[in-house]
Amino acid sequence: MNEFKLKFAGNSLPPQFTPLLSPEIHALTGDIIRKNESIIDYKTLNPAANDSRMSAIASKIFAPLFEQYQPPLQQIREQISEFLPKPSKRAFRGINRILLPPNLRPLYEEITIQQVVNFVETEGIPLYIVPSASIALRFLNADTHEKRRKLLNACSSQIVEHCENVLGGCESESTTSHVFLVRDGIASWKQGNYASAQAVFTVSLDALVTELTPDKEQQQEITRHKESAPESLKRGKITTYCVWMPVYNAHSAFWKRQGNVVPREYSRHATVHGGVKWQFSKRNCIQSLMLATSLIGYKEQQYAVQAKRT
Repeated sequence: MNEFKLKFAGNSLPPQFTPLLSPEIHALTGDIIRKNESIIDYKTLNPAANDSRMSAIASKIFAPLFEQYQPPLQQIREQISEFLPKPSKRAFRGINRILLPPNLRPLYEEITIQQVVNFVETEGIPLYIVPSASIALRFLNADTHEKRRKLLNACSSQIVEHCENVLGGCESESTTSHVFLVRDGIASWKQGNYASAQAVFTVSLDALVTELTPDKEQQQEITRHKESAPESLKRGKITTYCVWMPVYNAHSAFWKRQGNVVPREYSRHATVHGGVKWQFSKRNCIQSLMLATSLIGYKEQQYAVQAKRT
């Protein structure tokens, strides 16, 4: 997998995201993709390039031998490669479809994993479970942060409707209380009480983060925003990355005692500790609803997976 740059719809993912893809790709394709790119891994065979497998002394002894036999080995590689099936654009689209969050899979020919990764890295707006595919496409096609913020208002009714549909499909005991809270918040939203609804959604978000990350250090990685994404998320799966990066971004640093100005954009910390009117708005309310609903859907899916195993 190290030698192969996986491509989706013409775009390759940066090397730092390879760990996000590795578990899924190995499960889906085995070793065939790796073999298509390199039948013989010379870095593994050549002790001069891999001293961890052999002492430095042995490397000096065997390196000339590997240099001598590398040309014929290269010829063998090229001849064998001709007989192996080449990964097609259609095959990559199929992989793209499987790796995308379930609500985005209808868009597998229109969007790339790279687009989704870029979006969730920069926004506190989720793309996992919610919103619907059509609304998600509008978010992904919006090329500025300001345009995406405006969509929270413009698409608010459709987003609320989709969130209600997701909540209606959550039937496990693990999500019952959260579904109740979020539905109560939606009722407030429909009456125009955006501040009340945003407060309820944020309470639900807090509770879900605590339940889904019982390990204190892991929880603090999510709730203590820093300059770069937590390493634990980068080592996980694409789906996990899509679930938690927006939540991480919604926990942007805010310290009232240090004189930080309360932002107008949604901030979990500012909602809880800011106590200022302009933090509570229609678009912030919708964003907090999406975050809470996304985690509820994620928790419901986790429960379903565990139920199948038992």
